[in-house]
Amino acid sequence: MIVNSEGRDMPFGFGINFIIPVKKRGLIWLPLAVGLGIEGTELVANLAVGYPYRVVDINDVWMDAVGVLIGYGAFRLFAWVYVAVTDRLNFKPGGLWAYIYSVASHASLKPGVKKELEE
Repeated sequence: MIVNSEGRDMPFGFGINFIIPVKKRGLIWLPLAVGLGIEGTELVANLAVGYPYRVVDINDVWMDAVGVLIGYGAFRLFAWVYVAVTDRLNFKPGGLWAYIYSVASHASLKPGVKKELEE
């Protein structure tokens, strides 16, 4: 099912920037690696329990990759809105909000933010 396959991988695409910063180069291999990893894990688990009739369908891998890309796009949109609203309100976040601002500002589509952070 398309919605189910995409939906289970969207949180990974959204949250990966909180673990490691993803560059544009990473968007090429990361979604495919997630899809292959999930399908490979399912295959190994099925073989381990004695159910060798599992077939890895390339469509599952592609839909997993699309789910990661949708989640990443949602994160980029969130980052742009969060940084824009925080800057517009002159809000100085602290604690967890400061961490979220830091991650969001590095991934933000707003071009001036990266230069300000480097200075």
